[in-house]
Amino acid sequence: SDANDQQSRVVAQLFDGLDFRRFQIAIPQIAIDDVAAIPRLLEFGEQLGQMMVNDETDPDVDLPVYKLV
Repeated sequence: SDANDQQSRVVAQLFDGLDFRRFQIAIPQIAIDDVAAIPRLLEFGEQLGQMMVNDETDPDVDLPVYKLV
């Protein structure tokens, strides 16, 4: 499992009852000094913001593996 999976499990275990939602979008690798990528990064921000407004969470968080205690 990756760090995202581990984070979801830890939050579920340690913060019972917390309204935890994970919003996940696929972002390609972008060099930290690639200023030409700024417009694309802004698009990702808009997409993520819209997902939050629409409550479009990562459906994988509902998988049984995240429910492990």
